[in-house]
Amino acid sequence: MSESTLNIYNRESYRLAIIGNKASMLINFRKDLIIDLTTSGYSVHCIVPVSSDKEKRAILELGASFDEFYLERNSVNPFHDIRTLVSLVSVIKKVNPFCILAFTAKPIVWGLTAAKLLGIKKRFAVFTGLGYFFCINDSMRDKCIRNILALLYKITLPSVTKVIFQNSDDCAEIKKLCQLPGDKVALIKGTGVNFNEWHFSPAPTSPLVFTLAARLLREKGVLEFLQAASRLKANYPKVEFWVLGDFDTNPGSLVKEDLQKFIDDGIIQWFGFVDCKTYFGKTSIFVLPSYREGIPRSIQEAMAVGRAIITTDTPGCRETVIYGYNGFLVPPRDVNALTKAMEAFVHQPELVHTMGYHSYLKAVEDFDVKKINAQYLQLFAKELGE
Repeated sequence: MSESTLNIYNRESYRLAIIGNKASMLINFRKDLIIDLTTSGYSVHCIVPVSSDKEKRAILELGASFDEFYLERNSVNPFHDIRTLVSLVSVIKKVNPFCILAFTAKPIVWGLTAAKLLGIKKRFAVFTGLGYFFCINDSMRDKCIRNILALLYKITLPSVTKVIFQNSDDCAEIKKLCQLPGDKVALIKGTGVNFNEWHFSPAPTSPLVFTLAARLLREKGVLEFLQAASRLKANYPKVEFWVLGDFDTNPGSLVKEDLQKFIDDGIIQWFGFVDCKTYFGKTSIFVLPSYREGIPRSIQEAMAVGRAIITTDTPGCRETVIYGYNGFLVPPRDVNALTKAMEAFVHQPELVHTMGYHSYLKAVEDFDVKKINAQYLQLFAKELGE
């Protein structure tokens, strides 16, 4: 059998289980991959924590089936993790997939461990970033949890079929940490954007609107954005600063009080969790001062709409910007540099259009979901067809 193609008749019998830490994550970020897998003949089964009826219907509408497992996403209690492992063993045994595809830390560690215990030979790990504990955190607790997570990766990853990363920095770090050979890793840059859903539009410049869209976590650089907005609003009162996104159960989550003063003083407008398409259409420049990412989906979407980008020169974020071409890169946690980069658009509003169009061109070249998913399909065809 060819390494690059998988016999369509054999593929019909391949049940591929996808394990995620939230149903909404699979629905929002892996919808197109699930559709492309089912269209290509795979039988896709989603294994997710307890979910709402709406989320269950959404998964079924994608052509996949689903089961639920026990997960406390942000708990560090080992008894919860043992219960997660036991739950996953039970569910995976019931589903009986030919292979497993796991996203994010706990599904990777416990899902692939459960699959190994059950003798499932084809196991894939997908890192969409290394997460909160691989950002620079100085607390003893965070360092301890990071060391435990690193140990679990060292135990789990060497025996999997392939470990897939979105950026070369994450790939190099985990490859070194776990002493993975080169043929054990793969690089597929980004989740991708569906250009049938995200459409280019000219960016407005009157008023000039800077938008941040993210879960409201410290490591997303939200506080730096608020401080930069405060400085700029004092000098340019007509410029607007929008925040899209909601709070989270993640250890790095902000609380409403962190935003309230900026809201009360008229510095920012906070819209909560919304459909970003409408707001990106009214955005001039997209800003994400994150400390570390896989490759941010929000930036990919903003680029698809044709928006100039300001982000950080950090793993994952730097993959989205060619400095001076479609935006600016600034050091993480540097409010002065962020303010200066944002102010450049105030002084040169023509950059909004030129850089925005360049972002669109780069998104078409690098982040078209059809191109991204084709890489997954090719990888599975090779690994499952051997």
